Amino acid sequence: MVEGHQCHRVAAAHRKLLLGRAFQARSPNGRFREGAQAINGKQLERIEVHGKNLFYFFAPGHAAAAAGPAAAPAPPAPPPPSTVVLHFHFGMSGAFRTMALPGLEPTPTTRLELVNKDLGVVAHLSAMTVDHGALDFYESKAALLGPDPLREDADKELLWAKVTRSRKSIGLVLMDQSMIAGVGNIYRAEILFKAAVHPETPAAAITREQFDRIWYHCVDLLQQGFVGGSIITVDPEEAEVLGRPWTRRWVWGPPGT
Repeated sequence: MVEGHQCHRVAAAHRKLLLGRAFQARSPNGRFREGAQAINGKQLERIEVHGKNLFYFFAPGHAAAAAGPAAAPAPPAPPPPSTVVLHFHFGMSGAFRTMALPGLEPTPTTRLELVNKDLGVVAHLSAMTVDHGALDFYESKAALLGPDPLREDADKELLWAKVTRSRKSIGLVLMDQSMIAGVGNIYRAEILFKAAVHPETPAAAITREQFDRIWYHCVDLLQQGFVGGSIITVDPEEAEVLGRPWTRRWVWGPPGT
């Protein structure tokens, strides 16, 4: 599964390269034909990431917001009513690759192709889920997701309130995207190990001190993953002491991978 830090890396790269550009859009495999028609010729105005869900805002003829860090702040002005929001979730092995024209041939899983000849770029999107809608579509989707530790507007108190009422184990809470967005199975194991909390501990039994440790490691490890591109949870000084194979992760195996 593509985890949250990887989604933020894709968004950060696309903010630098694609934001403010208009694209010719088509659906090579025909599975996103209506959505491609809706964004065809429109300009990419804004990109948001909530955990493993990405949202690209397309609108006609408006200047793009400045490219920001992985967790983009809200735009200075609301998008126009004609905005079309592209939503996608990569699933296990999706990708949104940009290439210099003419690029590679689309594959049978390529659901969306974006082309800007002036920029000399083509982008191919393959993902488990690809859909589109208006602004209320984005708002309703985002409202179903928990706080994302990589977003500047993440409110850990929202998660704490849910944790205290949950009947799930804390391990299952971290995997529930409606509780906290962006943490996958590898991060779940590593975060709880570093926080010294057993994954089967009932969430409602978690103390505030334990919760704060968990949230700290959520933010810290996901930020490290965003910067470095890999899930590495063993600190360099720890790796030097431990040696191989414990140089990358504490829990998720095989060791050293």
